Amino acid sequence: MICLCLLSTVSCSRKRGEGLYNRLLQWDALLQERPEAIRDSLTTLRAEEMLLSNRAYYGLLKTIADDKTYADFTSDSLINSVGSYYRRTAHGSNHHTRALLYQGIVRSRLGIMDSTVYQPLKEALRLLYGQKDPDLTSLYFTNYFMGDIHKKNANKDIAKQYFQKALMCAKLKNDSSHIFDAYLSLFWNSLAVTDDLSGSKSYLDTLQLYVDNNIEKEYFLLNAESIYADLTQNYEEAIEKEKKKLDIYPSVRIKGDEFRIYYALSDIFSRLNRPDSAFYYVRQAIAHIEDSTYWQNYLLYDHAADIAAGMNDYRLADDYRRQALSAYDQSVEKRLDTRIRELENRYDLAESENKALKAEARNRLMLAIGGFVLLLAGILTLYFAKQRSIVLLQGEKLAAEKERTEAEKRRLDAEAQLLRQQTEAQQELLSHYVSFLEIYGSQLNQTRILSKKIHSKDMKLGEEFDLMLKEGGQRFHKLAETMVTSEDMTKLFGISESDGILTESDRLLLSMLAAGTGNEQIAALLNTSTNNLKSKKWYLKKKISAHATADNGFERLLKILGSG
Repeated sequence: MICLCLLSTVSCSRKRGEGLYNRLLQWDALLQERPEAIRDSLTTLRAEEMLLSNRAYYGLLKTIADDKTYADFTSDSLINSVGSYYRRTAHGSNHHTRALLYQGIVRSRLGIMDSTVYQPLKEALRLLYGQKDPDLTSLYFTNYFMGDIHKKNANKDIAKQYFQKALMCAKLKNDSSHIFDAYLSLFWNSLAVTDDLSGSKSYLDTLQLYVDNNIEKEYFLLNAESIYADLTQNYEEAIEKEKKKLDIYPSVRIKGDEFRIYYALSDIFSRLNRPDSAFYYVRQAIAHIEDSTYWQNYLLYDHAADIAAGMNDYRLADDYRRQALSAYDQSVEKRLDTRIRELENRYDLAESENKALKAEARNRLMLAIGGFVLLLAGILTLYFAKQRSIVLLQGEKLAAEKERTEAEKRRLDAEAQLLRQQTEAQQELLSHYVSFLEIYGSQLNQTRILSKKIHSKDMKLGEEFDLMLKEGGQRFHKLAETMVTSEDMTKLFGISESDGILTESDRLLLSMLAAGTGNEQIAALLNTSTNNLKSKKWYLKKKISAHATADNGFERLLKILGSG
């Protein structure tokens, strides 16, 4: 009857796991198009209740959904655990390569710039190119982010190669959005690698073919066109593009700070020698500052001051200069405040130092004489104080020796009493474990004999029965580990375990050895072999020896291990 119940539990658990995996597969298929919805759906699940395989898949989908919805990452621990799982269980699979890809992406978004960002992406590319039919989306993203890393590190030529490979993957998949992003990255990269803007113009013209009436793409295209027009001194066109950006800005989901558009317009009008328009837009830029502590805010006020000065409005220019200084002070916070105060104080100190030098010259002789007198008085004071201290120390030493002797006697008496109490508590507590452990060991052996019989008659049923035994053993092991608490150890053996040196498994092993349980029963209860049990006892004995002190009483445990 018990076996049938356990088999039913295993079957139900397996069905639930398969159902959840199929649901995660469906969400994965929708992740590119509806990341917000999938992220919300994932929040309804509890990862701690899943099988390990489903938990890893859940972690992968959650990381991708968070990235695509621009959530803030505070750590890469989740995607690291996902990558470790797939490296062990499904090395080189699509899940594994995606985990490596998003390890690089998450670390890049965390602002990490060292090789820990580059390495997982490089490994993902190696695995993808080693596959017969690699996933084009994963191949696109991996090449794209490799290009982005090299671009940030000023390796423009290498970045171009990766962006071109990403573009080829996007074209093979016929993904308009990825094609647009690849061409846009090639455009920005081309502006930095050559003085010839013809290549940049070619990318810009191609981008117009993939806008697809998408307002996000239109915004990014307008931004690129504005920069290109500005670089080619086509200022009127640059102004037109920036104004169009302002028109669609409220509808764009992925965008930068609005004040940057106004500042760009003001800068262009300044170069066109149109101060009225330039001043209007710089004031709009200042009005649209969202983060008052942003370190470059002072540039807006400084730009406004330059325009006002060019319009001969020096009072207004002076006012903006003061605001620029105030913004600059805020941006560098305490460090700059300290430096400014040092500079302000330096002038005042210069005058006071001149007066102090004259006074010092007059008082130097008096100070020397006074110092000699004080030194002599100090030497005499120290001598008499030392003599008095010697007498006091001798008295304190005698008193301390007497107190130490009495304390040692009290300690010995207390230890004897504690040992008697512990022996009584040990016998009482261990008696509760012995019968339980013997019954469980006997039941476990009988169940294993039954398992062998089932295997001989029905291999599949035998394998399911083995899985059931394994899961049941793991549950019992976790339950058994909680049977002996740190408080029980204090009662049993009179040790102090406040530092958490012993694990639950260590405590269970020690209690079974003290109860006289045989090695075979202990190995069964700990879900291990008798050979491994010997190693475990050896390591536990080594750990206890390393941490044994006069305060925690761990030496008592060594006797138990020696007899076991």
